[in-house]
Amino acid sequence: MAKTGAERQQDWRDRRKAAAMRDRAAVAPRLPGVPAAEAPAPAPVDLLTPRPAAEAPAPGQRYSEWADEHLIVSAGRKRGQRWKTLAWQVEPVDRAGAGGAIVVLRCASQAGKTSVALVVGAGRLLCGEPVLVVTPAARPAGSTFSRERLEPLLASPPLVRYLHHERVGGLARSSSLTYRTLSTGGSVSVAGAESPSQLAARGASCVLADEIARFPASAGREGPPIPLALERTADWRETRSVLLTSTPVLPGDAMDQWYSSGDQRHWFVSCSCGHAWSPEWKHVAADPPAIVCPECGRRYPDGPEHVNLVEGGHWRPTSDAEDPEVISYSLPRWLSAASTLRACVTDRKRAERKNTLAVWRRTCAAVPSDPDPSEVVDVSPIEARREPMDHWPPADVSIAFGGTDVQADRLEVAILGFPRDRSWSAVLAYHVIRGRPAYAEPWAKLQKVLDGAGVRLCAIDAGFEPRPVRLLAQRDRRVVPIRGMAGDGRMPIEAPAPGGKSWCHVVGADPLKRDLLQKVDSGWLRLPRAPWCTSSWLRSLTAEHEERVERAGRVVTRWVVHHRRNEAMDACLYALAVSNLVPAERTGRRRRFVRLAS
Repeated sequence: MAKTGAERQQDWRDRRKAAAMRDRAAVAPRLPGVPAAEAPAPAPVDLLTPRPAAEAPAPGQRYSEWADEHLIVSAGRKRGQRWKTLAWQVEPVDRAGAGGAIVVLRCASQAGKTSVALVVGAGRLLCGEPVLVVTPAARPAGSTFSRERLEPLLASPPLVRYLHHERVGGLARSSSLTYRTLSTGGSVSVAGAESPSQLAARGASCVLADEIARFPASAGREGPPIPLALERTADWRETRSVLLTSTPVLPGDAMDQWYSSGDQRHWFVSCSCGHAWSPEWKHVAADPPAIVCPECGRRYPDGPEHVNLVEGGHWRPTSDAEDPEVISYSLPRWLSAASTLRACVTDRKRAERKNTLAVWRRTCAAVPSDPDPSEVVDVSPIEARREPMDHWPPADVSIAFGGTDVQADRLEVAILGFPRDRSWSAVLAYHVIRGRPAYAEPWAKLQKVLDGAGVRLCAIDAGFEPRPVRLLAQRDRRVVPIRGMAGDGRMPIEAPAPGGKSWCHVVGADPLKRDLLQKVDSGWLRLPRAPWCTSSWLRSLTAEHEERVERAGRVVTRWVVHHRRNEAMDACLYALAVSNLVPAERTGRRRRFVRLAS
């Protein structure tokens, strides 16, 4: 008689149980002359005590020597090759690996500063210690670091042999962005500098903070993020490893403050005449590219002579440290063997033509710089057109639309009002709602704002936190989820196809930006003399400008950001986009494409 499905499943369970019992009996320790049934149970395994790996740095061993012997390059054009520590990287790697000091590395972009952090983190993980990586924001900076830097490192020898392949939590759901453990007892977690809960989630003996010049001034309401992260190392005060790296941005930012508190070491090279100096840009000749000795005038052209010169250098303090625990380093790109003098000279000439010398000074010379005049938009004409609050909002406003830009710790909402004929628009109000968008509190406050302003429709960016935006859209028919897409050929706004998988409207960012900037310049967008409508807010409203460049023989358009905050621009863009939608088009019963009203 054929067995039923339930009987076959029970037989399968019995076979699996018997196989598991045979496996346990086969691996159980047995004493000579003692039957298997009487063999003692295996000793419990201590999962909390660190068990350094065989490839871990030995006590007292220099991390640079250990890395050259054991590590494999995990990403980039040299992926799969044996790791080779550059001459300038040796001392920062060894100082950070030895622990007991705060190492600050102010370095040009693409010179190898993040590789220093990865080497130190890999050594600490193999020694069975917890590592905390801090990025400017959980998303996208933290997710990008995890995907492009951390995961390839963990998947490369020797760490891959000790990696627990299960992920604790997920990128979208865990309070800590990434948390991975090794069988050595080590663990690594990635946290955003804007989140005090992520910074305080767990202790760490090693803190690696990347791009600290772009850290927010405060992690929520709890103060600067770097001191909060250092509090996590209290149990390892004498042996902790702290490495702060960044490309400089502005004078007085976090990187500038930490670098100035140290002994400010520079990379000195020695000429054949015996003169030792730290080459500045004035010591670099442009045609042909070469470093020139200021004492004897000898030229070290691009190529082997330049590489031999910089690889034979050494670090030298140039100032007395304000904090004896801080050791700070500064390295421009032309003193790294990973770059060429020709590339530095080409970037300098391009910056002079484009009036972007401030960007070049930050990314190539590794010095903080105030924005160039060309990077600062003159908003005084727009500021002069602001209207008094006595007659605000305008009496002709008949309908209002909202746009919400979602950030890691807040929502920024712009309310735009229109007359019946849509001949102009006015920014009626602008609200900043504090709170993490993963929680319900800021969304409840947003609904109160929409109720008070009588908003007909409100577009909300769903690219950062899609789940709460989708839930809110299901409850509130005024909410229009959107995603911004770049490209000249896109429609300003496109509704999702009926019956399709997409549930968001797609906003063509490029045509909307052109339209908004034109309306701001022409006075079509009216602004009040409100406390929030300051010159800084107006720069945020005009934070980007269009630039046409030639690439691969054709002219393409790119948008250049010249102000560090563009939330006002995005929020007004979304409100302008949603003003062209009606409820019938949201349900898919009308045409799919909606053009901007003229």
